[in-house]
Amino acid sequence: ILRMLPWRERLMEGMLGADLIGFHTYSYARHFLSSVLRLSGLEHEFGRVFVGERPVKVDIFPLGVDMDRFTAAC
Repeated sequence: ILRMLPWRERLMEGMLGADLIGFHTYSYARHFLSSVLRLSGLEHEFGRVFVGERPVKVDIFPLGVDMDRFTAAC
């Protein structure tokens, strides 16, 4: 989706300004890293993108849903 946005470079540049970028699934992280390579030419290695000398860690943080609380809210 990132590559389809007209302001994709600015959005990616803003995200790469963080030290850590988290995604819900492995696929989301993989697609982001693929977009970084295609849009900026920055290589990634073991979940890290180097922006100049600064490493940006890309990692996966799966989140669960508290079903009791979710059901009670409905």
